[in-house]
Amino acid sequence: MTTDFTQALEIIGLIILTCAIVSCILLWLLSYQSKTN
Repeated sequence: MTTDFTQALEIIGLIILTCAIVSCILLWLLSYQSKTN
């Protein structure tokens, strides 16, 4: 039971981390494009 819970937490953490990285990259790209224009 505990192993399943920790696995789920790890997966959720990875998803949140990936989403954060993707959003940061998108924000950086948007600001970069606005600077060049």
